[in-house]
Order: sequence, then structure tokens, then C-alpha cells
Amino acid sequence: MKIRLLLSALFSVCVMTSFAQSEYNQSVGLRFGAGHYDWIAASYKMFIARPAAVEFNLGFSGADRRWGGNDWNWSSLALSGTYQYHFDIPEVPGLKWFVGGGLSLYTAFSDLDDFQGFGVGIYPTGGADYKFDNIPLNLSADLRPTIYIDGLKQRGNFFPNLGIAARYTF
Repeated sequence: MKIRLLLSALFSVCVMTSFAQSEYNQSVGLRFGAGHYDWIAASYKMFIARPAAVEFNLGFSGADRRWGGNDWNWSSLALSGTYQYHFDIPEVPGLKWFVGGGLSLYTAFSDLDDFQGFGVGIYPTGGADYKFDNIPLNLSADLRPTIYIDGLKQRGNFFPNLGIAARYTF
């Protein structure tokens, strides 16, 4: 029994250390944003060729609102795709900054007709990406000032979108 436990522990350590690298190829996790259509999103990032990466987010948001004396519900589902070009920060191993751009597609649902429909947004992006050296964890922060081209009558067309993400790397 002790030998099995020891072998299991040794195997687990070997597997974890094989994933613990300062560079990573893919990551999956969550992105929390201050954007209008995706407050929380599933996030997948993949380096297609160093230093270029693509990130995909599938997110949602929603709220109970009061407009014109009426209470109403609003929610949305958004899909975003981003291209990022990374630059090393030599003074801090594992830390990179990036720039790029992307596209967001969303659909909004509401009790009021003025707040529902399909839309498209386009954005430049910039931020920082940090990969921990000893554990398979990546943290990033980004800014995506998004211009929306949409059919919603009561929304503005520009939303700054500041986000943070935590992802498991492999």
C-alpha cells in the first residue's frame, strides 16, 4: 500500500512539473470583463506561432434594470475572437505585453424591444500576460475599447472593456 501511494505521488509530481513551464502553447479558463455584453466568459488562448496568439471568449451578462418607469430584464451572449502579438519583458521572466485586435458578436435579450437584437463590435487590444514558472497558471489583463455596430436603439456604440483572466496552461 505504501509503495502504491509513493508511486502515485511520484507520478503526480512528474505530471505537474511537465506542465509547469514559463512558456505555454494553450490555456483555458475564465475572463472577467467590464464590457457591456460579456461580464464573465469562458476563455481559450492558443499560440499559433510565437509570438502570435489567438484568444476566444464565450461570455454572458445580464441585469435587472429600470428604464422610463418600467422594470425589465436584460441579458446577452457574446462570442469574441482576438489576435494578439506578444513582446517579452526581459526584466521579468514569464511576463509579456501584447497588442492586437478582434471582433465580437453578440445577441441581447430583453423585455423591451429597444434593448434586444444582434450586433457586432470591433476593437483594438493591449495588455499584459504572465505565466507562473512553477505552476500551470496564466494571468492576463487587457483593455478592449469596443465600437459596436448594432441595432439596439437605446445603447451607445462605444464601451471600454477592461478584463482580467486566469487560465490553466498546457
